[in-house]
Amino acid sequence: MKTYEEFLKGKRVTVQAGGFEVAPSAIYPLLFDWQGEIVRWALRLGRAAIFAECGLGKTFMQVEWARLLSERVGGRFLFLAPLAVASQTIREAQRLGVGIVYCQNQAQADQAASRFIITNYDRLKDFDGSKWTGVILDESSILKSFMGQTKRLILDMFRLTRFKLACTATPAPNDHLELGNHAEFLGLMPSNEMIMRWFINHAMQAGNYRLKKHAEADFWRWVTSWAVCISKPSDLGYSDDGFELPALHLHEHRIDVDHSRAWASGRLFLDGKSSATGLWSEKRMTLDDRMKLTVELVGQAQDRPWIVWTDTNDEADALKALLPKDETVEVRGSDKLGEKERKLNAFSSGEARIIVTKPEIAGLGLNWQHCADMVFVGATFSYERIHQALRRSYRFRQTRRVNAHLVVAETEANVVSILKTKQQAFQEMQQKMNEAQRLHGLFGGGDRRVRAEYRPGIEMAIPNWLVSKEVA
Repeated sequence: MKTYEEFLKGKRVTVQAGGFEVAPSAIYPLLFDWQGEIVRWALRLGRAAIFAECGLGKTFMQVEWARLLSERVGGRFLFLAPLAVASQTIREAQRLGVGIVYCQNQAQADQAASRFIITNYDRLKDFDGSKWTGVILDESSILKSFMGQTKRLILDMFRLTRFKLACTATPAPNDHLELGNHAEFLGLMPSNEMIMRWFINHAMQAGNYRLKKHAEADFWRWVTSWAVCISKPSDLGYSDDGFELPALHLHEHRIDVDHSRAWASGRLFLDGKSSATGLWSEKRMTLDDRMKLTVELVGQAQDRPWIVWTDTNDEADALKALLPKDETVEVRGSDKLGEKERKLNAFSSGEARIIVTKPEIAGLGLNWQHCADMVFVGATFSYERIHQALRRSYRFRQTRRVNAHLVVAETEANVVSILKTKQQAFQEMQQKMNEAQRLHGLFGGGDRRVRAEYRPGIEMAIPNWLVSKEVA
């Protein structure tokens, strides 16, 4: 017979370690001690997630993880990365003595001499998932789409892959449920089961879920058994020397609007409360004024690189007509993959001084510390888009003050307010994960079962009204 304490312990969800232990001396000396500790932890698990802020060396950690696995178990490893990030990963891997080959399809990969292959998410459909011992997702926040085609392809293609690593800076900036997509990719738990265990329908927001209050501690204990969250080395007890971020200056610019547009609906003024659908109508009404101000801002520093983040093709078309053509490249979704990559590399190398593009195209993975000035020509309700786009320049190893300008119409005031609320939610999520890490320790995850706190000391007494007359 099990005791009640043993019953409770059995109900706790744990992660079974499926990797192997390595000594600290096995880690390539170019890695920092805290990076090496994370790599050793991820190797022990075999399937893990690294949520590390931009500039903390996720590329080094994922390459070292694959290198040591290859030495131990052999096989071949596939890196998946956003467009134009592959070349960065190849360069970083060379510093660790690892040769990674870029391939566009499985046939090329089969002919490549290296054990390590990298491709873009856009080309994943041309690969065979059964041929890989391990897979590494760079910028794994691509899994955020619950029913997205790329997400489903990743889950299905690598469902049986033995070793998996997911790396990103923002796994769930305002939605804890995104963590379920990572757990499902790693083969730890289906996302719908995670929802049933720890979440409840949000009474005030149809279709949304919130974390059960009484389940918070257990949920974060489970998450930190397979994911490490680090925004700075001191989160793991190390010194932050060399990893202090420079100053960040956020400049908000408000565009005046014509309030006479409200008269037709019987109002004196537009109320500044754009809805998810009305926002785009408001953007069209203020497009010309926002683009003119954007060009003025870029013109204030004509000797420095600029990133101009747009939301629509109409905005990009207007900017192309106003910005200097010989210094500007514009990357849009309709460009062919090769053309996109060429333009992104042109800005990365300094060949182009100004780049105009959207966060969903270039907001993931790219290292643009050479640029410290950017403009968002508008705002949307997606905090993740802005956070990731900002982090292309505002990241560790940036040596200059970063200036980010947000150009919005006065009727979009509520959008900015909601973004600030989502930012706070993201920071709270990081804090919860860091607290759980400190409580259980980085190596307290895996197959370690945490002792149940429940200590019954009083014998249960059954009320008389529950006792049948026969028993009495």
